[in-house]
Amino acid sequence: EKLTDNRLIDLILMDIEMGGISGVEATKILTKKYSDINIIIVCSVCGTLRLKEMQMSGAKGIVQKPATVSSLASAISKVL
Repeated sequence: EKLTDNRLIDLILMDIEMGGISGVEATKILTKKYSDINIIIVCSVCGTLRLKEMQMSGAKGIVQKPATVSSLASAISKVL
């Protein structure tokens, strides 16, 4: 089953810091089940190690907080 075949979801903006589960872990779970899903992770601290972890999780884009309309639009256009 592919989530995006029915166009239910084109893109997920995933915060890296969430209660209970991290955005990286949630991204890993989603990309394992739906390999073609488009996830952009939003984070306030995006150091080199964290960036690598996000990329390895299957995230297709990263936006640093505070996000601007321009940074979001750029990330979205690269992913879609």
